Amino acid sequence: MPGAPPPSVIATRRLPNKVPWPLDPHHESPPRTQDSGDLMDRLTGERVIVIGAGVAGLTAAFRLRQAGAEVVVLEASDRVGGRMWTERVGDYLLDTGASVLNSSYRQMVRLIADAGLTDQVVPTPGVIGVLRDGRVHGIDAGKHPGMGLLRSRLLSPASKLKATRLLRDLYKARHTLRWDDLSDTTPWDESAEAYSRRHLNEELLEYVVGPLGRAMNLVDADRFNIALSLFTLQHYLLGGSYFNSPAGMSFLPLGLARNLDVRLGRRVGNIEAGDGDVEVTWSEPDGSQVTERAGYCVLATPGPEALRLFPQVHPEGRDYFTSLKIVRSIQIMFGLAKPTPEKAIWVNVPRAEHQDLFVWINDHNRAPGRAPAGKGLMTFSWRDQWCAEHWDQDDDSVVESALAEISGVGILKGFAEQVEMTCVRRWYPCAPTRYPGSSQALRRFLGSLPPTSRVRFAGDYFSAATTNTSVSSGERAARDIITFAGSGHAPVPAS
Repeated sequence: MPGAPPPSVIATRRLPNKVPWPLDPHHESPPRTQDSGDLMDRLTGERVIVIGAGVAGLTAAFRLRQAGAEVVVLEASDRVGGRMWTERVGDYLLDTGASVLNSSYRQMVRLIADAGLTDQVVPTPGVIGVLRDGRVHGIDAGKHPGMGLLRSRLLSPASKLKATRLLRDLYKARHTLRWDDLSDTTPWDESAEAYSRRHLNEELLEYVVGPLGRAMNLVDADRFNIALSLFTLQHYLLGGSYFNSPAGMSFLPLGLARNLDVRLGRRVGNIEAGDGDVEVTWSEPDGSQVTERAGYCVLATPGPEALRLFPQVHPEGRDYFTSLKIVRSIQIMFGLAKPTPEKAIWVNVPRAEHQDLFVWINDHNRAPGRAPAGKGLMTFSWRDQWCAEHWDQDDDSVVESALAEISGVGILKGFAEQVEMTCVRRWYPCAPTRYPGSSQALRRFLGSLPPTSRVRFAGDYFSAATTNTSVSSGERAARDIITFAGSGHAPVPAS
């Protein structure tokens, strides 16, 4: 990590709408644009402290180091990556948090290339399933998904006609469904349930709008806004092809961290911003206290933790972080004696099919190397209320409860008899929901951030809670610091 040469400099620029596949392992970044030609020099001599070694913090640190800054990343836990992590259990490779990567992840695709990790990713299948009446209706996101949905027997002819209203609003909203900022989606800030009942019908709510948001936020359609469903529709169903890494999802945080000064086991206690610098205090693994100064700080922790560490945030920011509705998640992974015949990479489960099971992922379809040859691997995600009810149970009890629920899904009859391995992972805080009214709250928060602030925020609370949102927020934090530093402010030396 320390001592490695800085990665090649790349402009923090706008990317094309679609990134073609395959990603060439010999990809070269486009020439730097005119406004980024002096990027290398903008932060020379400047010190930046990044708090949090999830993918948001690591992205910010990577870009800041490209710009010549001395960057230190402080992480409270014993590893990098946050929810973008992979574990090996026996012969199975488990992505215990985030699991899906799409070519619509433009910022992440470019980051992978710039970090020299392109040879670690491969194209993967892109069939998305929706369960209805004991059958999985598959739509191939990489092959004319719009026509696939129209030809599918998932919806009645009347609902397909009614869906034109949803597609019309998607077209209107398309430029506001940004990875780094959903604050312009205020016209679509009502609940997905209320929107569907006003403009669509119950069938579209149950089998399209609801599942699109449920899989993302693990709550029902009365608790997320229609903007989230539009976002998911644009970026995941219509967004393009899918890819992944045979090494697991942790390939990216590990690849970014290898050339960074990442210090694990450092628990930050306080951040104080002055007129010309930022003071950060943290605990070392041996319990000793350290206070250091830097020119800037990137706060890349979950929203509530950011508020605790930096109480100087403006009232609008305090209101926003306080209003965040954070869900908890229990991920249950099952290794199987043989793979299921279903070809979808994941299957959305509408409320009419099961109240608590929201989505299952066929990991043996989703990415190579996850299960041994001839075996299967599946991950099940549950409604936040189910997770809360089972949170304090031991793993064996959670698995027993989950298998009882799964046995009630007709298409998975006999599932329990195939189970060879189980793994339970609990995430809290997991992710913020895009609750009705959240776009307006985010707009007020972003409008309150002073452009001269030396503390910048990065995290999945700026848009839908995805890894690419985290990457985009890290890019944005770095870009803001580079822009501010380029306006002539003197660097703050290391303390």
